[in-house]
Amino acid sequence: MVLIRKDRAGSDSYGHTWGEDGAVVDVAPEHAADLLEIPDGGFHEAEPVDEPEPVTTGLVDLEALAAQVAAEKAAAAATPDVEPEADLAGLAARKASTEPETSDPAPEVEPETPKPRGRGGSRKTA
Repeated sequence: MVLIRKDRAGSDSYGHTWGEDGAVVDVAPEHAADLLEIPDGGFHEAEPVDEPEPVTTGLVDLEALAAQVAAEKAAAAATPDVEPEADLAGLAARKASTEPETSDPAPEVEPETPKPRGRGGSRKTA
């Protein structure tokens, strides 16, 4: 395996991920050779140092992810279930109790159309 440093956080087409700028990832030698050949790719071979630098595989830690999912499921199981219909009924009741009462407005009455009067009416012909 070869230590590869990437100038900018990101990933490669082999599935390795650099979580932050300047991170170092342990990469297979054939992958490292391909990455180092990319012009302006920002990949550099990292030299081992006396103080160990955090090195990751660049892959997802499945055990940590499984533990996180289990914790979220446990938290969800501890939350009481509420039926959606019951919750909506409760919401409507709370809303009705907080709204001021208003009287129903009077129904609108359409004005009557006046009938024509006078000489302009219809003529009788005999």
